[in-house]
Amino acid sequence: SCARGFVCVPLLALFLSKTGMHVALIITTTIMLSFCTLAIFATQSPILAILCFVCASVGTVFHWGCFYSYIGKTFGFVSMGKIVGINSLFVAASTLLQYPLLWLTFNKFSGNFAIPSIFVLCGASPILLLPIYYTRWHYKRVFHLSRLRWKYMYYEPSAQSSHGNY
Repeated sequence: SCARGFVCVPLLALFLSKTGMHVALIITTTIMLSFCTLAIFATQSPILAILCFVCASVGTVFHWGCFYSYIGKTFGFVSMGKIVGINSLFVAASTLLQYPLLWLTFNKFSGNFAIPSIFVLCGASPILLLPIYYTRWHYKRVFHLSRLRWKYMYYEPSAQSSHGNY
């Protein structure tokens, strides 16, 4: 846990500062979905199991780092505790789904984790739409703000122009 923090946290900070939140979200989501994909085949090869472990470790650090960064940037640090608390309740409730999946894995699928992993992968795949939506929203907002700055930078409503009002 400590070693992955020393490696992953500076790497995530580099992605967040150099490329922006949308690229960090795409990288995080891709790592987590590759973990779900590797979990399907992890029992077949020890190398795949090690890759699955690495993706889970790095993806978890990236996921929580992006989450806290996004909450701090978007809502401010005054209300961050409330939002993180509410999110923790939803996370705790959704992790209760692992118990029926484990029961199915051991009782119905005789210990084969591929079928529940496919279920989780299909459920998690739409998460890739979130960075795409965030990117569109971010660029629309930046473009709109730059247009407003340009408009009010050169437009003086009190001054009369010989070309008419703009």
